[in-house]
Amino acid sequence: MAVLLVVISGAAVLSAERFAPHATITTPSDALWWALTELTTAGGGNLSPVTIEGRLIASFLLIFGLGLLASMTAYIASWVLREFNIAKTDQSKAD
Repeated sequence: MAVLLVVISGAAVLSAERFAPHATITTPSDALWWALTELTTAGGGNLSPVTIEGRLIASFLLIFGLGLLASMTAYIASWVLREFNIAKTDQSKAD
């Protein structure tokens, strides 16, 4: 899901930014790198959208990307806690 979000956002921002004056995102590799760093909120350094469309895509990616990463983190945390609870239950039954 995260990969799909990065690819779609990268393609969309490239479409919006490619021919804009003073654009820094002008190649597919720049767009994918920007989308990946934007998803992790690390920022792309020199890469940032300059058009309104590009900035809207960036906002969308930031909001949904953070939600996606938070959901994945919560899922992993619940799995770990469930595994520890199963191990604890098994240990108490053995005693």
